[in-house]
Amino acid sequence: KQPNAQPHAVYESGAISVETLVSTYADMGTDLAKEKRALTTMWHRREKQLERVTGCITGLYADVQAIAGAGALPQLAPLELSCLLDEGGSGGAGEARFQRPALT
Repeated sequence: KQPNAQPHAVYESGAISVETLVSTYADMGTDLAKEKRALTTMWHRREKQLERVTGCITGLYADVQAIAGAGALPQLAPLELSCLLDEGGSGGAGEARFQRPALT
């Protein structure tokens, strides 16, 4: 600050910086909200796709098992009823497992 500067002149030059900061902050919040909505939409779409694929895999496995006979196919733990009904799961982090398909 200049020692002889008038308070009004300092406020005006500082107001421009504060106004820019507030505007930028508001823009960042708006952009973040848009991004969150877009990613949430994509996540829900993928979740529904996975539910449909899980239902198809389960149905295909059951159909082949019915045709070939109960003991003809190896038992797949992710398709076993106890695994599908287990909400907590027994595996560690990162383990791929199927979820019960939605009944529609």
